[in-house]
Amino acid sequence: TLTVELTDPPVAPTNDTCGTAETLVFTDNGNGTSTATVSGDTPIATNDNVPDAEVSCSSSADQDGQEVVYLLHLDTPQHARVVVTPSGSYEPAVYIRAGSAECANDSAEIACVTFSSGPTIVEPNGVLDAGDYFIWVDTYVEQPGAFSMEVTLTDPTTACGNGIVDTSLGETCDDGPPADGDGCSA
Repeated sequence: TLTVELTDPPVAPTNDTCGTAETLVFTDNGNGTSTATVSGDTPIATNDNVPDAEVSCSSSADQDGQEVVYLLHLDTPQHARVVVTPSGSYEPAVYIRAGSAECANDSAEIACVTFSSGPTIVEPNGVLDAGDYFIWVDTYVEQPGAFSMEVTLTDPTTACGNGIVDTSLGETCDDGPPADGDGCSA
C-alpha cells in the first residue's frame, strides 16, 4: 500500500523583498534606549539583491545568499546596534542600507558584518539621521537558517550615563548616572 499526502508548497517569508520588509516595532526601555526583537528564517527565502549589487563584506551573500529584510524607521536621529544570533550552523551576513528608494542598491550600504562566531553585531558609525533604513539578514555561506535579532536604539542626547557603553560615541565605559571621580564621568 502506498499512501501519498499532498501539502501546499513552502511559501517564502513575507519579508523576503525590500518592498515587503517587516517593520520593526520598538519598546521604550525608559533609559534613553528602545529595543525591537524578532525571529527569522532564511531557508525558503530568495536572493533579492539586484543583479549588479554587491555586499561589501560578502561576495557569496550578494550572488546567491537567501535573505530577509527589516525596515528600521527613525523619526529622530538615533544610534543603532543590531545583534543577530544564529541558530545551528547558520552563518549570517548582516548589512544596513539607507533610504527607502535605495533598499536594493548597494551604494546605500552604511554597515556590513559577516559571521565569525556567536552573535553577529552591527553598529553603524555615528548617529543615524531620521529616515528609513533596511536591515538585511543574508546567508553568508551556502547554509541558510534561523536566527533571532535584537535592535537597540539609543537617543544620542542621553547616551552618556545610560549604563550602555556606546563605542560609536567614543565611550570606553558607562556605569550609569555619572558621579564625579568614578572614572567614568560625563
